[in-house]
Amino acid sequence: MHAPSERVAQWGLRHKPESVQRARELVADIAESWGFGDVLYEVRLVTSELVTNAVEHGGEPIEITVSEFEDDLLIQVADGGEMWREEDRSQDPESLDEHGRGLTLIEAFAKCGVYHLNVNGPGKVVWAQIPRQRLPES
Repeated sequence: MHAPSERVAQWGLRHKPESVQRARELVADIAESWGFGDVLYEVRLVTSELVTNAVEHGGEPIEITVSEFEDDLLIQVADGGEMWREEDRSQDPESLDEHGRGLTLIEAFAKCGVYHLNVNGPGKVVWAQIPRQRLPES
């Protein structure tokens, strides 16, 4: 995981589709209380994508950790699922596929990545780092 912060919130989530909405609410509430009110749209969207990935492709348990990292909001979602291959991820924004575009979408708003939780077995953490201020449009 990334460097520790004095501000950290963590929740366990059920491996059910309803967890996506619950996570979105929890993370948005904490983000707003920590001064990330200008980027709540991004926080909700990124949280939804990360938790949806864990519910659809991961395994039990699902855990979400939110912290401040530098001056950004760091959202990490851990699950017991296997790592995926990069070629399984759709790079085509025009694709009509319903799956495989989550990280590509997240990259429009945040830095993101994935790493193994357990090098000898299942488990991964998918993370996103959202700047406190909305990035200017190019």
